[in-house]
Amino acid sequence: MSVFALGLNHTTAPLDLRGRFAFAPEQLAATLHGFKERLKRESEEGTKAGAGGTPTFFINGYKLVGAQPVDAFKKLIDQELAKKK
Repeated sequence: MSVFALGLNHTTAPLDLRGRFAFAPEQLAATLHGFKERLKRESEEGTKAGAGGTPTFFINGYKLVGAQPVDAFKKLIDQELAKKK
């Protein structure tokens, strides 16, 4: 369900919703902080790995960046499988 369907402002929805569910505001704040820290950590890991865009795919050390057609994956995977023969 959309926050708009609930009549909530999308920028304050997490805070507006806290009274409608069975958790304390402190739990919400801790959970949101945990998500923020996880996103930061994962973003840093992606940068270190060479992922400069979303999505970025790694296949045997080769990088595909951005939306790619299925054929791009098939070509790379087929090339890598051919090396194994």
